[in-house]
Amino acid sequence: MLRFFKADSLILETQVCVLCRKITLPTVGVVSVAGSIKHPYDDLQDVLLPDAELRRRWQSFQQKMMPQVGKQLSLVGLISEGKAVLTIDYDEWIIYLDGVDLREVNVLNNLACHTAVRVSGRLQYYSTPKTDMALQQQRPPDHFFFDRPQIEIVRTNGRRWHSGQ
Repeated sequence: MLRFFKADSLILETQVCVLCRKITLPTVGVVSVAGSIKHPYDDLQDVLLPDAELRRRWQSFQQKMMPQVGKQLSLVGLISEGKAVLTIDYDEWIIYLDGVDLREVNVLNNLACHTAVRVSGRLQYYSTPKTDMALQQQRPPDHFFFDRPQIEIVRTNGRRWHSGQ
């Protein structure tokens, strides 16, 4: 909690989370103040500074989840903001949530830190197409995803979520 005063008058009271780099602003809600470094493959860090532990974690997650591709699943994870897509943190990695209505994305991103959700749908896998082209195009990395998943809020900010809150 941060409080800003001008003389004896409180002019701003806000909450800041250093873990997820979000700040609560009056009339605006919860906003991100920095890009995520939790999954550095999105930021090309792996190309610039190869990380063997990160690669090992991805391969372990991939081996665990690949047999689940094509199956109806229900997973509980924490919402994490991606650059252009909503994701959940699940078992030390992320799973993309594609096809989620923009209104719902905004609601979920503005709930606060540590928002747990239950995501249900058919797990799918995206593999970056291999090409012989000399010209490289920006493409998403290999990833697991749910297309148009059902999303249920399980908990937010350490409290159980009840409809109407």
